[in-house]
Amino acid sequence: MNQNFIYLIPLYNKSPILEKTINQLEKIDNKKVFFVENGSTDDSLEKCKKLIENKEDFSILISKKGFGNALRKGLAEIHDINTGILVITGADLPFGFSDINYLKDELNFEFEVCIGSKAHKNSSIKRGFMRSLSSKVFNIFIKTLFHLRIKDTQGSLLINLQKVSISSLIIYSENFFSSVELIIKLRNRNYLVEEIPIEINENKNNATTVNVFSDSLMMLYEMFYFKFFIKD
Repeated sequence: MNQNFIYLIPLYNKSPILEKTINQLEKIDNKKVFFVENGSTDDSLEKCKKLIENKEDFSILISKKGFGNALRKGLAEIHDINTGILVITGADLPFGFSDINYLKDELNFEFEVCIGSKAHKNSSIKRGFMRSLSSKVFNIFIKTLFHLRIKDTQGSLLINLQKVSISSLIIYSENFFSSVELIIKLRNRNYLVEEIPIEINENKNNATTVNVFSDSLMMLYEMFYFKFFIKD
């Protein structure tokens, strides 16, 4: 691939899969990878520092606990970059490189904002019942409150920095609603946001750090707070 990529990866309690993730990312040329450690209770921080030692295209940032805090820290670090493809994804690379391969093979990198969507009709993925149900309920609220016609707001987020400016974006959410907040703000700035199909990257050694009940409640709270109290 001739494009250059900026990977922004929140890191929370992912020690068991870090080495595999870094080995996968090393296969990409013309990249810069930012891990953002945000309050892990395992040895993710220490292990990451050791694994990326002497790797000039890998860096680690530190933020307060919370996906949104990690996202805010990472965006602040790269706010003045205006070239390349920004990829915001999970530390386990849940979709492998299927998202960026689609950008290359099907879109020839001609896009503004894409979401690697688990809900896309051409995606190859199996989801647990509770995760699938909570996602559907969540998306009903999103569609109703924000008129955001996106079926999956929690996939990988890919931004073409040559066409999209992120320098003025401010993220308020400290948790998982931050990804929705970012999508809404990009949409409100009239950037084209589209969903693309992905393939799931199975990793049996990687237990999810998402608590369906508590994280869903937090997302609902932040959703209503953002709707009625944040004017941006």
